[in-house]
Amino acid sequence: MHLQHSRSLEGVTVHRESRFRRLVLTATLCVLYGVSLYACVATSGKPYERALEQGRLLDVAGEQKLEDKAAQHAALQQRKKAEKLASKVADLRTDDEQAELDATKAEEEGAEDGGSAGLDDEKKKKKKKSEARRK
Repeated sequence: MHLQHSRSLEGVTVHRESRFRRLVLTATLCVLYGVSLYACVATSGKPYERALEQGRLLDVAGEQKLEDKAAQHAALQQRKKAEKLASKVADLRTDDEQAELDATKAEEEGAEDGGSAGLDDEKKKKKKKSEARRK
């Protein structure tokens, strides 16, 4: 058999097809493919389980954050209510003190004018009411 090849090659050889080599190579590839397929199937559930577990942890962390936020909001609302109540109480006290001052001025003016006993009784009642409010 005469083969034509370029002159840059020193030589060319022809080999016969080897069925044994092809069989060994195919068997090796099949075994490796089977092992890799088994590894894929065997480990495919673990990432899913990990993802589910991470989701549960995130849900728990999210619930905890919501609980903390709700507690902070409730505390803020209570603080606002307390401040509002304190300002109302302070306003009432200043009103009572002003009423007392007005009553004492009226008493002094009544004493100077020689006021009647009926006015003194009304002033005493107002004074008792203002003291009762303070308590």
